[in-house]
Amino acid sequence: MKFSKDVASVDDLIARRKKEQKQKRMNRFMVVLFLFAFTLVSSFGLYSYFTSPLSSIHAVLISGNQIYSDEAILKRSGIAYDDWFLAVNAASLRKLLVEDPLIRDVDVRLTKNNEIVIQVSENKVTAIWMDQGKIVLADGSLLEMQVDYAKAWLFSPGIYGYEDEGSVTVLIAALNGLTASSLGNVSEIHRHPTSYDENYVKVIMQDGNRVYTGLSTLDMLEEYPRIVNALNTANSCIFFDEMTRTAFSQPCEN
Repeated sequence: MKFSKDVASVDDLIARRKKEQKQKRMNRFMVVLFLFAFTLVSSFGLYSYFTSPLSSIHAVLISGNQIYSDEAILKRSGIAYDDWFLAVNAASLRKLLVEDPLIRDVDVRLTKNNEIVIQVSENKVTAIWMDQGKIVLADGSLLEMQVDYAKAWLFSPGIYGYEDEGSVTVLIAALNGLTASSLGNVSEIHRHPTSYDENYVKVIMQDGNRVYTGLSTLDMLEEYPRIVNALNTANSCIFFDEMTRTAFSQPCEN
């Protein structure tokens, strides 16, 4: 009888182990099945997302640019509206844009609405060197004129008669003392050397008046509207006296 019980115990143990192994195989199968189903659903979900309009860039909002158009900024960014929004890296986009010599700084933000917000700070364009076909930045840097810089005409005067960068640099240093609104009143600046001042200039204003001045009194252009009202002149020649820092007018000779 004792032998029979031992045999029965062994048979029970074998049966129990077989059952446990079967359960383990079933558990592994269920895990594999779950992972397969999860992968399938995830892949389908990702495929559906990345092939739908939901994955693309919905809007690129650009601000702060004066010279560059929005289209020019967008072109330089390399962004296309059919690009995947999740593939856009704000830091890389900023680095790419600030490499442009006209752009001083850029702030890039990505919103939850699949929008890219680009805040641009441009370098100041002080003048356009007409003799060389270049724009002159406030720091004296020179950029070859191109179509994308066309708006610089709205904010910066053309300068004429300058043959070397040194004399242009001296002029730009004086012009940098003017506010944007005062600089906007100036249409052209012509080098007009005299026997006593090689940097003397003739300034043609937007209203048609001509101003003759040395660079030391160029800052008097800040008071130009008041000076014109006081002199009560139109299409006249106005002279800034460097000694007294006063203005007077007289009929133009030609």
